[in-house]
Amino acid sequence: MAKTGVGRRWESELSVYPDPKSGATVHQLTGYMGHSSHFYFTYPCWYDNGKKIVFYSDRENRTNLFGVDLESGEITQLTDFDPADGGIGGLSKNPVREEVYFYRAGVLTALDLTTLDLRPLYTRPAGFVGGSSNATADGKTICVGHYKDLSDRFMIDLGHGYVGFREIWEAHPPSTIYKIPVDGGSPVTRGRGHWWRTGSGDSIWTPARPGRSGQTRQVRRSGTSTGCLTANTSATMGQRHRARSTARSSMIIPIRSRRPSRGTVGTFIATSSSW
Repeated sequence: MAKTGVGRRWESELSVYPDPKSGATVHQLTGYMGHSSHFYFTYPCWYDNGKKIVFYSDRENRTNLFGVDLESGEITQLTDFDPADGGIGGLSKNPVREEVYFYRAGVLTALDLTTLDLRPLYTRPAGFVGGSSNATADGKTICVGHYKDLSDRFMIDLGHGYVGFREIWEAHPPSTIYKIPVDGGSPVTRGRGHWWRTGSGDSIWTPARPGRSGQTRQVRRSGTSTGCLTANTSATMGQRHRARSTARSSMIIPIRSRRPSRGTVGTFIATSSSW
C-alpha cells in the first residue's frame, strides 16, 4: 500500500472500458475504496496544459489533494494534512498560473502545483462561514465571500441535503465579499450587506444596491474555461445519465477529448456525490 506524503506516487488505477448501453469509451481514473471527487462542477481543475486534473480523495483515513495524469493514470499526492485539523473546501484553480486555492481550518491557502509548496493567503473572520473562492481572469486576486454563522439559530448541513438552505436565505445574514491578492497584501472589501452571498463557477453574486434585499447583479469572471464536470457535446442526455449512474465514488470520463477549450465543453468527469 502506498504511504501518505507530499509528492508520493500512487499506482495507476485507470480502467478503460465501453459503456454497456451507449458504447461510449469510459475512462475510470480512480478505483480506491474511498470517496474521490473533483472540484465543484463549474470550477476548472485541469493543470499541466490539460494533461492532469486535481482531485481530493479519502485515503488512509484522511482527505488530501491529488493529481492524476489523464493518459497514464499515475496519481501524485499533493498535500498531506492531519485529519484533526479539519477538511478541505472552497476549491478553485487559478486560470493563469499553476495554483489551486482552498479553505482549511478557516484559512484560504494557495498550493503551487509545480513545487507543491503551501502558503496562507487570508483567515476568515471569526463568527462567519462560507468560503467559495474564485480567481479573477488575470489570476492576480481571489474573490471570496462569507456570511454570518447562523447555526446557533437552526440546524445547518448544506453538504448533506442542503439542510438549512431556505432558512439561511430567508434570514438575510450579514455577508461580505472580499478580493484577496494572491501574491500577498491586505484584502479589499467589494461588497457588504444583509443578503446571502453565493457564487457559481465563474461568477460572484453581489447586491445591485447594498441594503436592499432581493436585488443582485452578477460580476462575471471572463476568459475562463468550463469546469471539470462537463459533458461531450456529441453525447446524448441518455448517455450522460447512464454515465452518471455508473460513476459511484470513482472518477469517470466517457469522452473522446480530454482537454477543454475556452467556451466549449470537452471532458465528462463524474462522481456520485456530485449528483
